[in-house]
Amino acid sequence: MSDVYAPPMTDLRGPKSRFIYSSLQLAVWTAFGYQTFQAPLKKSLVALTGQVATYSRSTPATFTDQDGMTRTAQVNQARMNGMRCVTNLVTNSQTIGGTGWTTHTVTAAQNAVADPFGGNTAATLTGTSSDSYVAGSWVAPTGAVLVFSVWLRVASGSTSVSLYLTGAGNGSSNPTLTTTWQRFSMSVTTTSAATQNYQIGGGSSFGNGVVIQAWGAQLENVSGQAIQTVGDYVPTGTGGPVFGPQLNQNPGPFTSNTGFQGSGSTVPTAVASGGNLVISYAAAVNYAMYGAYLPTVAGVTYTLSIGVVGTSYGGVITAYVATTVGGNNILNGQVLGSSGATSFQFTATTANTWVAVSNQTNSSAGTITLSSLSLAQSLYSGAGVDSRSTQAQALTA
Repeated sequence: MSDVYAPPMTDLRGPKSRFIYSSLQLAVWTAFGYQTFQAPLKKSLVALTGQVATYSRSTPATFTDQDGMTRTAQVNQARMNGMRCVTNLVTNSQTIGGTGWTTHTVTAAQNAVADPFGGNTAATLTGTSSDSYVAGSWVAPTGAVLVFSVWLRVASGSTSVSLYLTGAGNGSSNPTLTTTWQRFSMSVTTTSAATQNYQIGGGSSFGNGVVIQAWGAQLENVSGQAIQTVGDYVPTGTGGPVFGPQLNQNPGPFTSNTGFQGSGSTVPTAVASGGNLVISYAAAVNYAMYGAYLPTVAGVTYTLSIGVVGTSYGGVITAYVATTVGGNNILNGQVLGSSGATSFQFTATTANTWVAVSNQTNSSAGTITLSSLSLAQSLYSGAGVDSRSTQAQALTA
């Protein structure tokens, strides 16, 4: 499909979305006061010219992401095959130095200056000592590849301000800020399951009286993704849609079975091999389970995604979630295929939820090999192919 040009009153949901109208036709419609629409629907809903379009979908729907995984888009959220899914782990990305942030000798003003995309949602941060900084945190798993990014500039001149990632993984950079908005990024691989801190300033780089402007902080867990560079910005918290943090339990590649456990009359075993998790089931055993007890928030809807790369087990294997380890209070579940990805949603009712892969039938002994397992508050929280498509959050299809 090429870029779509549509005259007024055109319904883009059907075959007419493939029609291409001439520039003369568009000019005539515009001259008579009609609104037209042009957008590259293969990669973005953002209009290149003309009015802003609106779309809707009343149910969740699946799509294939950049890594060939089947994902679930929420109600009224756009989906395009080949999208890169982005989850921003910064809980208040639009209020840098405000709610959800720790400040050290910094005076922060929210919505104080123009942001990089024409709004007025950027913050000003004023240092009041020789070692000022603002920071946030997220609890990270071990072996995770994390990317932190933020837009920064100064009102005049130039200055250097340090960025730090500390805790589960450690790294730093010292970019030079100018009067032009620049998006700076850095990445680390965590070496332990611990709190991951992200920080702007510190190390005597942000001194007394120094004023910087900041917008759009983002922390991403890109573990197991084919593209591990900074993704499209997804706003969270005050000033943007709240998608919440992604809660990953060894999202892949698997390096160990740490954090997992078995349950049932004959407990399955599992080993990490070649970046996958190989779960072994004994013969003639029903409902042998292997999974993880993950932290959740009661009343919040989550999406569970499991990738399977192969199985030698002859019976039925199901992914399911329940309120207790090995318990019968099942919230939702779905049969896994012999390969590919499976995802489904559930609403948590307790502070922790049992996420497991279980056999359902007596069968000969066998294995199932998982490439990924992740639990997210919103699996689809922003996407892009090769364009800044986060504006599409206001559009739905």
